[in-house]
Amino acid sequence: MFRCSQSALMLLSCVLLAACDKKPQSETNTQSASTEAHEHAEFPKPTDPSLMAGYDVFAQVCSHCHIESEYAPVINNPREWSQRLDKRGRETLLKHAIEGYGDMMPKGGRRGKDLTDEQVGQGLDYILSLLPKEE
Repeated sequence: MFRCSQSALMLLSCVLLAACDKKPQSETNTQSASTEAHEHAEFPKPTDPSLMAGYDVFAQVCSHCHIESEYAPVINNPREWSQRLDKRGRETLLKHAIEGYGDMMPKGGRRGKDLTDEQVGQGLDYILSLLPKEE
């Protein structure tokens, strides 16, 4: 009896947690706009207009792991990005971003599942634009 109750309680907990992610559309839109504004404030806006699409991709998808993480290279550490770029090249970084690599889910997981490969590339280009320019 007790074993069955534990299983039922675990199942109920999982269902309730999954339901917590569902919000009314109007509430989701309001929260999305405020979250986006907050996220955009945490990293530099590009001066090059061609990087704005990548900036938006980064804000909406990539920033969730690449702002502060012990598992992913963070945007404010150019050394981590430069090492990856020098060792693997842009095309390999893009392939990893699209297909997933190590702990990284393809296209950043659930938030980026609908991104095109081109949009993922724009996000990567935004990140790489923040690296110090070699003289």
